[in-house]
Amino acid sequence: MDPTLASSGSTPAADRWVAEVKWDGFRIIATVNGGTQSLRSRPGSNATDWFPELAEIPAGLEGHDAVLDGEVVICQNGRPAFHLLRRRFGGRPTDGPRTTLKVFDLLWLEGQELRRLPWWERRAGL
Repeated sequence: MDPTLASSGSTPAADRWVAEVKWDGFRIIATVNGGTQSLRSRPGSNATDWFPELAEIPAGLEGHDAVLDGEVVICQNGRPAFHLLRRRFGGRPTDGPRTTLKVFDLLWLEGQELRRLPWWERRAGL
């Protein structure tokens, strides 16, 4: 499943603007099926072994099968620190600070494709 890309669109009538945080991380599609997960980079590479600390994602979904779109980030002093994340790719996956997955879209849930739904409806599912 491909990640969602930025695009223009409508918002609920009560909202005039929607803003997203720029995390400056590494884009990931996380697929959880039957309690196991796989992580895939935006170009499609298997990234499951790159971020072993994200193995807790299935427990956070409490038994639900889902496909999540987000960014892996490392924060330092409350701010994204891409340079720290980049260092991990030259060493072992556990080198350096712990990563976090910042999920910003729900693409699939319990057998249902959700990308045709408006963004704010998918976002409510998170």
